[in-house]
Amino acid sequence: MQISRNLLATAICLCVVACGASEGQGGANLEEALARGVEHLAAGRLEKARVEFQNARQIAPESAEALYQSGVVAERLRDYGVAGRFYQAAVDGDPSHSRARADLARAYLFAGAPDRSIEIVAPGLNTAPDDVHLLTVRAAARMALGDIPGAFQDAERAIDLAPDYPRAIALLAGLYDSNARSDRARALLEQGVKAQPRNADLRIALSELYSSLDLQSEAEAQMRELVRLEPEN
Repeated sequence: MQISRNLLATAICLCVVACGASEGQGGANLEEALARGVEHLAAGRLEKARVEFQNARQIAPESAEALYQSGVVAERLRDYGVAGRFYQAAVDGDPSHSRARADLARAYLFAGAPDRSIEIVAPGLNTAPDDVHLLTVRAAARMALGDIPGAFQDAERAIDLAPDYPRAIALLAGLYDSNARSDRARALLEQGVKAQPRNADLRIALSELYSSLDLQSEAEAQMRELVRLEPEN
């Protein structure tokens, strides 16, 4: 079903860690710049967030967290090539930075390279096998490669570890829906939206699912609520 494939695509797309600041005034300034940037990012003030993370990189050019957060902002601004380079630089600087590794792997997944995505997450999962960000990305990559049992294993493990993680919720719902378990997908997404009513990604995924079930009024209601919550988006 075409709409079911759309839900899977949405789920994949849905598939920011304290920095190692130096001591002294420079470290304090770095932490302050990062904190301001994260605050702006959470509020959707992307340009202000970008400036703060740029300031953080000027203070500590090799800060993996500053590089990573710069990538997050670039991705939110739809500058995907820049985002990928920031994620790669963060991983190069700190291979243990799981968020950067997960988002770098997700970038390769978007680019149609799920095998490369799995290669990127593998070292992280070797040292942190229960990292939910890495598990969720590997689940999406396995799904793209047709390894449905492996995808379910990773997605369900991620949900067990972090029941409220939106990307894992959306991904597992997509797996349920594509395997004739739409009732499980609906229950999972409805529970997720109820727990996190302001999460746009979960509302979009739920709207997609409602559409696939020919529940158009329910789908429209989700999008109307999303517009009400984010009128400038």
